[in-house]
Amino acid sequence: MLVAALQQGSRRGDIFHLLSAQVPMNVKTLFVSAVIAIAVVAVYKQQQGGQGVSGNSHVATPAAIQIYTASYCGVCAEAKAYMNQRGIEYTEYDIEKDEARHRELDALGAKGIPYIVMKGAAMEGFDAYKFETMRRNAGI
Repeated sequence: MLVAALQQGSRRGDIFHLLSAQVPMNVKTLFVSAVIAIAVVAVYKQQQGGQGVSGNSHVATPAAIQIYTASYCGVCAEAKAYMNQRGIEYTEYDIEKDEARHRELDALGAKGIPYIVMKGAAMEGFDAYKFETMRRNAGI
C-alpha cells in the first residue's frame, strides 16, 4: 500500500498526495517527522556559519584548524578546496556573514584572508607546502 502510494505520488510529483493516501497514520507521522528533522538540521548547519570538511558541513565544536574567509576570496576557495580534497577537517569563519568573527580576525592582527589558525600557529594567505609544514608541526 505504501509503495503504491509512493509510486503514485512520485508520478504525480505531489508530496501532498502521498500524505493524503491511505497510509497508516504512524507511517505518515514518521515521514513528516523525518522531513522536519532534516529541515531543522539544515537550518542549524546554515546558522553555524562555516563549511568545514567534517563533510563540507559545519562543525559544532571548532576543528583543530580554523580558517577565516570571505566569499569573494579566490585564495580562500583554493585553501578550502585543498583541505576538502584531502579530507582535512576545519572550521570556516566567514567574516562577511559574521561581524564578531571579523572583529576577532582584526584582533588577531591579520592583514588579509584566508587566515588559517591551528594550535597557536597562524598563516595568512595559502601555500600548500607551508600549510602541510604547519600541520605537521602542530601534530594534526
